[in-house]
Amino acid sequence: MVQATLDTRTVYQDGVNLHRAMSASRLVSLQDVRMHGIFGRLPNPCVDNAVNTYFRDGTLPATDLTCHAD
Repeated sequence: MVQATLDTRTVYQDGVNLHRAMSASRLVSLQDVRMHGIFGRLPNPCVDNAVNTYFRDGTLPATDLTCHAD
């Protein structure tokens, strides 16, 4: 799951709550970004690497990640 901390459409805490409900998930948080729908719209190496690795290999990050805007 990818969630911006300042998402304009989905409150960050709602993303955290969904992540908690989905026990096998990982949460990739993008700090201080005011945008909805990050992946594919806002280039960010940290987010892109986590998502592309999952798409390519089916491998989740070992832990939740906190990414920062470039």
